[in-house]
Amino acid sequence: MKILNYYKKALSYFSIIVFSTLFSTIITGKFNMGIDGFTNLLMLIIGLSIFLGTLLFIYDKYFGPKQRSKKLKTAKFTDFLKVGFKTEKDYLIGKINGYTVIISYNWRNKNGIESLITMILFDPRINGKHLNSYFLNKWQESIKDDYNY
Repeated sequence: MKILNYYKKALSYFSIIVFSTLFSTIITGKFNMGIDGFTNLLMLIIGLSIFLGTLLFIYDKYFGPKQRSKKLKTAKFTDFLKVGFKTEKDYLIGKINGYTVIISYNWRNKNGIESLITMILFDPRINGKHLNSYFLNKWQESIKDDYNY
């Protein structure tokens, strides 16, 4: 994920909280903030977003690979090592039925939950001819579901 996405995510969280609070105070009629207070509030939102975005980036950048490597040593993944998979950085790579398979653990995907990433690499040929990108994209769209993206 690009570094700006961390800041955008943090900014959106703080903005939702602050603006919902402001909206509720306006509705109840207890809004007593001038332009200086509003400016200070916006600066607080931006400052906290930069701070939180930086923390999230550092956590993903430096602690994420260690988390993935540690998770690959659990029982769920050691079975793959027993059948010939090799550990590369923070993922497993091996062959199943002649296809190269890459297995990785994502400790926080775009929805913020744990997930398992599996890629199967193959040579896209039919009758000795490579498939063009149109047919590959058409085939990929036909097998997409909620779990494949």
